[in-house]
Amino acid sequence: MTHPSSTDPRVPELVSAHRTLACEILTAESRRQSLRRNRLEASEFELRFCPTRLEIDADIDAELRADFFDDDSSRCASFHGHGAGSLLSSHCCYWGDSCLLRPLTAGESLTLSCMVNDSASLLTVLWWSEDGVFACFAGLSPARCGGLLGGAGHAIAV
Repeated sequence: MTHPSSTDPRVPELVSAHRTLACEILTAESRRQSLRRNRLEASEFELRFCPTRLEIDADIDAELRADFFDDDSSRCASFHGHGAGSLLSSHCCYWGDSCLLRPLTAGESLTLSCMVNDSASLLTVLWWSEDGVFACFAGLSPARCGGLLGGAGHAIAV
């Protein structure tokens, strides 16, 4: 994976907006789940922010790949999964920010479910582990896209 700053087309204000939105969505989903399951809310975790490059190939079967980067622009984790749904785009690359409830440790592997929502110019992804919501991505979506998809896969920290 190339250095994120060399290919991330977002201006600093958009990076900040994506980071804030990812955190707000993750916090809201965490709060919603904590009311039902007597679990901790996102505000009680060590939140971690990662610039993220996301690719979706959505023909008959949808394939989702995400690379998460550290502040020093090195890849710290990746996600690869499959799912189904209806997206108007067949292959797209997105840049955004992810908010994780906690840092991943090197070599750690998680099985995650995901839900993708692509609307207007915003793409969001929520990832859940068996313990509940784990991370949220918010990023720039190409024009003329839209739809929903869900699936599952594995995240691996490097």
